[in-house]
Amino acid sequence: YLGRSGPDLTMLLGAWQAAREGNPRMVVLRGECGNARTSVAADLALRVHAEGASVLYGRWDAGVDGPCQAIREALGVYADGCSVQMLRSDLEGRAGEIGRLLPDVGTRIGTRLPPVPAPAPGTLEDEPVRLFEAVEAWLRAIARRRPTLLVLDDAHRADRTSVHLLDHLRHARVVLPLLTVVTVSPPDHESGEAAEAFATVFDEPDAADLDTIDLP
Repeated sequence: YLGRSGPDLTMLLGAWQAAREGNPRMVVLRGECGNARTSVAADLALRVHAEGASVLYGRWDAGVDGPCQAIREALGVYADGCSVQMLRSDLEGRAGEIGRLLPDVGTRIGTRLPPVPAPAPGTLEDEPVRLFEAVEAWLRAIARRRPTLLVLDDAHRADRTSVHLLDHLRHARVVLPLLTVVTVSPPDHESGEAAEAFATVFDEPDAADLDTIDLP
């Protein structure tokens, strides 16, 4: 799939161009073959990285406990390459919530709070909205430095907090050079609470701020 061309890549590149112009986008890559989904996202990542963009990557693994695994991975790897001064600047006013999500980052910048708890039954109002806002603010800081591609793999395994965080990021009304690419198995291929939650929240084929690409 690397070096591929076709309608799917054309749509991805169009979404990237829109994002570069300050219109944040989210694209869902949906297909039964996990390698194909990942390869298409990797192709885009290689192209935009060659342009000088920031590329953040994370994935959800089956059977891993704890909320927001893919987002923690993507931001954690990014943070490893940042100075303490840059982290403190980017996380000003939000360090506490990020420190709960990423304790290592909290330790580096001198913030120590209990970890984000696993999600409990309830509605969206029960979710850690302050955490969502903190992640959004950090991504804003990253993308304002350089256009940014955020790739999140295997969202059919995502916990409910992750799904609502993705929904929050998708509806953020900011001028920002950020493209989020989420890969997922089709609803009829994966079952379980995570897959159903993702399908329910993102079942909007005509949404103006969401593109869905069905891979063969």
